[in-house]
Amino acid sequence: MRGSIVLVALILIAIPATTVFGKTVQVPKDHESIQDAVDAAANGDKILVKGGVYAELIEVVGRHDLTIQGAKGATILGNVFSIENSTGITITGLTFDRSISTGILIRDSDEVTITRCRISNTTDDGIDAMRSDGLRIEKNVLENIDEDGIDLNYDGDLQEACDGAVIRKNRITATDSDAIEISGENHAVTKNIIVDSHSDGIAIQDTAPNALVSGNRIDDCADNGIITRGPWARISKNRIHEAENDGISVRGDDTTVDKNRVSDCEDDGIEIWEADRCTCVKNRVSLIAEQGLQVEVTTDSFIAKNRVKDCRDNGIYVDLVTGRFEKNRIQNSGHCGFFVNCGGCEYVKNSIQGSFEYDIYEAPGPFAVPNVYEKNRYGTSNLDD
Repeated sequence: MRGSIVLVALILIAIPATTVFGKTVQVPKDHESIQDAVDAAANGDKILVKGGVYAELIEVVGRHDLTIQGAKGATILGNVFSIENSTGITITGLTFDRSISTGILIRDSDEVTITRCRISNTTDDGIDAMRSDGLRIEKNVLENIDEDGIDLNYDGDLQEACDGAVIRKNRITATDSDAIEISGENHAVTKNIIVDSHSDGIAIQDTAPNALVSGNRIDDCADNGIITRGPWARISKNRIHEAENDGISVRGDDTTVDKNRVSDCEDDGIEIWEADRCTCVKNRVSLIAEQGLQVEVTTDSFIAKNRVKDCRDNGIYVDLVTGRFEKNRIQNSGHCGFFVNCGGCEYVKNSIQGSFEYDIYEAPGPFAVPNVYEKNRYGTSNLDD
């Protein structure tokens, strides 16, 4: 008996002091509307919403550790679901259809989780958040959205930004603006599926340092597949197919672009523009209308072990750059394999073949700092002309 008492005491000590135990209430069994249930709820409660249509505006204000869970078919019709000045709110399993504005609006609320929801036919963003840190947005379906699918950016204003969001495993289809747009620090955007964005697939603003964008599949964008303007980003293991502009556009310093697959883009496969100290390695780029890789107006770039093939213009275009190009493989370029329009770079152990004109072409100099070419394998060049 004494041992049992000691065990219970130890269990109670192990439970964090902040843990909140609440009750479970049901809509419409216990409360006629979702808003009535929210108004009556205490911190830590769970609200279970039965399947059905709820044409109501819902506001969660000043609440903590509240869960609202929808059963199959539970639909919020024609109204906004807003969360303000709250923490630890979880929204799961609900459908939001034909909102007069945004589907879910989050303001000044930390540690909010939106999961397994369906948001469709909004007249503004699908999910819009400001001044809210530690968001978790995962496994949702967003479709037919009139603005951004997920918007964590407010005109680049850092005072309005969110930090530390996890955006993962969402399916986002048919957005009139960006599928995902973010500002703020330390976001992770991973394993999302994006189809038919009428602007960028994923847009990382210059006020969004340290972003991780990894494992996303992006198809059919009217602008860039991914564009990053913030520094210290990592763009890794994404698959991008059919972008009307660049597959990946890098505008932020100290960015790493690695192990992505990019194909069928109407401009460049990967563009690094006015971004210093960038690393671009082990990417596969094919079937590009312009340059496979365009590296321009950058310093100290490292471009290595990329495979670039079947580009209509140049495989890799280099202009106003300092850096090192090493062990890249370029095949079947419609113009030149390497088109080098500046000095000050090293080209080492690259393999180029099947270019329509030159495998390596260096524009007429002289350049203030000559290029260095070592141990490259190629068929034709103008280096000895």
